[in-house]
Amino acid sequence: MPLQKTTAADQAPDKTKALITRLDADPAYAEAAAVLRVLQDGLSAIERDRDSAVVEDHLRRSPSDSHAGALRARLKANRSASPPPAQVAGNSSKSPAAVAEALELLKAGADRRAVLAGISARPARPDHRQVIADLEENAAVIRAGIAAQQRVIDSIRGSASAALADRLRAGHRDLVLKQFRAAQHFAAATDALRQLRSEILAAGFEFRSDVLPEPTSRAALILGSESDWNSEVNGLRRLLEELGIIL
Repeated sequence: MPLQKTTAADQAPDKTKALITRLDADPAYAEAAAVLRVLQDGLSAIERDRDSAVVEDHLRRSPSDSHAGALRARLKANRSASPPPAQVAGNSSKSPAAVAEALELLKAGADRRAVLAGISARPARPDHRQVIADLEENAAVIRAGIAAQQRVIDSIRGSASAALADRLRAGHRDLVLKQFRAAQHFAAATDALRQLRSEILAAGFEFRSDVLPEPTSRAALILGSESDWNSEVNGLRRLLEELGIIL
């Protein structure tokens, strides 16, 4: 059976989809997302530093621990992890106070990992408990910055989503109406089949399903008949009238 020709109505969904641009192409969103990534990477570095301090403290206290080999391997992995970039594009002065504070913490010194620990240089035998406490304090600052920056991103996404919805309003309405018309036509065709079967039986004949096969469709049962007030398809029509899609 040859394929039907594409009509203007069939092309409408493609025109509607063409209005959708990627959110990360929005400069404001891209900049906000970059800031969030820097904060998240910074938090990961702090958590690695804290883990290293905990392991170092444990090994200093229990050098013959049966798990010493695995712990030293964990230390090595933490130390070999590439530190994230401390700089971020954009103007942090426009950021919420919690974000600006977190960014300043991450950019505070040349020895970034030492700065994250809250000290200017690591002593030969550091006070691991103090280092851990400092790291936990810094992590709290970064987490607060992440939460604030996530709110910035959510706000940008919300505004952009509202603007996109406005652009898509007409095309979306057409698709919803097209969907209903298809359901309406399907229900009408089902009614016609039922009427034909009833007329055959009313005329005294048997209905020969072997000669006149009909597929059984749950969709037909769900949609029902538009003449039935309680049917699904009738309810859809009333809803679309209330929404102003069917005038």
